[in-house]
Amino acid sequence: MFILRRDLVRLLVGAAFTLLLPLLLPRDPTVRIWGLVAASLMVPGLVLGRRERDVQAGLAAMDFCRKSFLLRVYGLIGPAVLVWVGAWLGCALLWRPTLVLSLWGLLLLILADFLDRQCRSVNVAALVIYVIITAFLTSPLWITIQFIKESSCASVLGWLLALHPVGAIKLSWSIDLAKDPIFSHFTWAAVFDMDWPSWGWAIAFYLVSGCCLIAGCLHWQKRASRCVWD
Repeated sequence: MFILRRDLVRLLVGAAFTLLLPLLLPRDPTVRIWGLVAASLMVPGLVLGRRERDVQAGLAAMDFCRKSFLLRVYGLIGPAVLVWVGAWLGCALLWRPTLVLSLWGLLLLILADFLDRQCRSVNVAALVIYVIITAFLTSPLWITIQFIKESSCASVLGWLLALHPVGAIKLSWSIDLAKDPIFSHFTWAAVFDMDWPSWGWAIAFYLVSGCCLIAGCLHWQKRASRCVWD
């Protein structure tokens, strides 16, 4: 109940935005997908700053209690439900793009919670997470430039676009990435004739990345609890 009261305002604002999102986005699949990924950038805001508020409320000791990981999991249930509902409604109830967008949103949620606990201030955590997100979303542009004269450029670009949330959603929606106006204009997607990797690789990438972050959280929590209790 404490966790629910602490995050109630954020959850209510997130719920209102989630319900309005399908009405705000256009029906054109290309614009809609980019709009959904852009909206996912607000997911970290559901959890960033919680540790700072706990410290100000004199509840910093919760980070070191033996069941603090469970408390963190409880705190992520509400935002995770909003991520899933927003993906489900935004993807027109189609399960494949919903699965891709949901896992992408959950990965951002776990990353934001991890950095919120590790960084000294919420401003530093927000800066780090959005630098990471920006670098990943723009990777098809600045990484393939390094391979422009290499024979492996096509394969590198294909994997980068297949792991990109927009690319993975389009592949799950059976939309050709070469026809995407953003990818075709800013990358070499329209130049190379290639067979795109399966959208399932993006699912695996998001799952493995999320599991690695969870393992990092457990390792840090174990060390912190051992130091306190010892």
